[in-house]
Amino acid sequence: MASIVIGKQVWRQATLGIRTPTAGSAAAERLGLRVRAGLSRWIGELGYDVLLNRSLHLMRRAHPAIESITSFIGDAGPPIAAQDPPAPAALESAIVTLLATMVDLLALMVGPQMAGNLLTLSCEGPGEGEGPIHRGTDD
Repeated sequence: MASIVIGKQVWRQATLGIRTPTAGSAAAERLGLRVRAGLSRWIGELGYDVLLNRSLHLMRRAHPAIESITSFIGDAGPPIAAQDPPAPAALESAIVTLLATMVDLLALMVGPQMAGNLLTLSCEGPGEGEGPIHRGTDD
């Protein structure tokens, strides 16, 4: 249940000031890029791909609007411009469910608190966390 709260908080932050379905889809694309870049930094690109594929497998049928957002998938290419954006409620439900599912699966490996922290940190804006990871004084 805490994973849903995390998903809603991340989505709410990503969509501050959003007023149209097109802007909502654009916000979802930007969020997907941040999630992919951030989590890949922590669990590697292959780990992220496995996490995303498993998460999509678990939630895709119940939330088909997720198919319109391609940025969570690294090599999916640009979004299809001619495609109508999904209804805001469907998009929100799909993104929140995807994020919550990712947190739940990640929690199996690192625990729920760390999983929530990793997702939240991954979705924060550019800043100190965007730089290289320093592992010690030899870097």
